[in-house]
Amino acid sequence: MLATRLLRYINIRNEMEVAELNRRASQFVQLGQYSEAKKSILEALEKTKEDYGTYHPAYLAAKCNLALIHKYLGDYNQSVELYKEAYQGYVKSLGEEHKSTLIALQNLGNA
Repeated sequence: MLATRLLRYINIRNEMEVAELNRRASQFVQLGQYSEAKKSILEALEKTKEDYGTYHPAYLAAKCNLALIHKYLGDYNQSVELYKEAYQGYVKSLGEEHKSTLIALQNLGNA
């Protein structure tokens, strides 16, 4: 019982850290500071990979956010590649018809 509570606490804490990194990245984007936003997104991406794995929606969302940052920075090839990886991950983890999968496909088309 104590181990379960501890794991929940750790997960909540990790989720809060990732949410803060995403919030910070969003603020940097609004200020046009894309390099700083990229740093926050990379940290969020690494944290979600460690905590949840590469097919978890939180990891895939972070990958989409990184793709968007690359698009803003003018690195369109990297943006497309990241969107492709995120789309494929969503298909594998959530299926082709899931809303997140379809949004990732739309983002890929707009990259």
